[in-house]
Amino acid sequence: LHTGNFGFFADLGEGGKDIRFVAGDDKTPLKFAIEKIDAVNEMAIVWVKLPKDIAGSDQPTIWMYYGNTKAVDGQDAAGIFDVAQSVAYHFDADAVKDATAYANQPASASSTRIEGGAIGDAASFNGGQSIRIAASPAVQMAVEFGWTVSAWVKIDQAQSDGVVFERDGLVLSVRGQTPVLDVNRKEFASPVDLNLATWQHLAITGNKDGFTLYVDGKPVGALPASVPAMMGDIAIGSALNGSRGFVGGIDEFGIAKVARDANALRFAALMQGQNSTLLTYGEDSTPDSEEGGESYLMSTLDNVTVDGWVII
Repeated sequence: LHTGNFGFFADLGEGGKDIRFVAGDDKTPLKFAIEKIDAVNEMAIVWVKLPKDIAGSDQPTIWMYYGNTKAVDGQDAAGIFDVAQSVAYHFDADAVKDATAYANQPASASSTRIEGGAIGDAASFNGGQSIRIAASPAVQMAVEFGWTVSAWVKIDQAQSDGVVFERDGLVLSVRGQTPVLDVNRKEFASPVDLNLATWQHLAITGNKDGFTLYVDGKPVGALPASVPAMMGDIAIGSALNGSRGFVGGIDEFGIAKVARDANALRFAALMQGQNSTLLTYGEDSTPDSEEGGESYLMSTLDNVTVDGWVII
């Protein structure tokens, strides 16, 4: 939310405690979490979990309510994720914290929080910084059930094979400007390079059919599923031994215990990006609204099914 689509920040309760989201039927409450709200500078970032049946709607719509001075905070930060999402790092505070209900906190984190991320703040890495997650059954990645690793990445310079993610012989790195997937020394280099100074979405999915690399929500290639289960430590921003440090930004790092399908990853890449055009904003319907129209938020999609989370 910002002044270009919402002009009522002065009417919001402290910390957005009066904000509520409702499905298109104007009855069903939706779970949401406020990542950031700044009434003075008039901007906010809110995650909203969409109802499953919205995908079949001709005009996918949700409503936002605000202005009830007696309202208490209605957020459900952990509830916006499905049970498969085991890690979600928003990097919205100096201390890196998992936003899911599983609370899979990093064992160590030396990254630096910066403004101007893909969504709110992000983690910055200078080639000597990293985040480590200790081995745990809670973050096991098994091809039998499927898994997904995803993140927004930005580089301002060509990389010396900087590692974005490593675990048990699987490495996602950037070589020059090229994303590279390496599994036990068998590698696949993306035919699509990353642009400099641009946030782009990278993801890997794993299942019995193989490990697939996605760039901006589109599959670009795959390797055989040669590692049935990954249960070891995790490194973000460098190799596990501390070498091959990544220089750039990482935002919205996540691990899911399911192989998200291509549609879900495409929707995430299109919806969460800074230049997303999938969401349009209706008129405010409060009594003093000049237009007197209805206040709604509508997803307009082109060959993409609405699924998952919307960023407002």
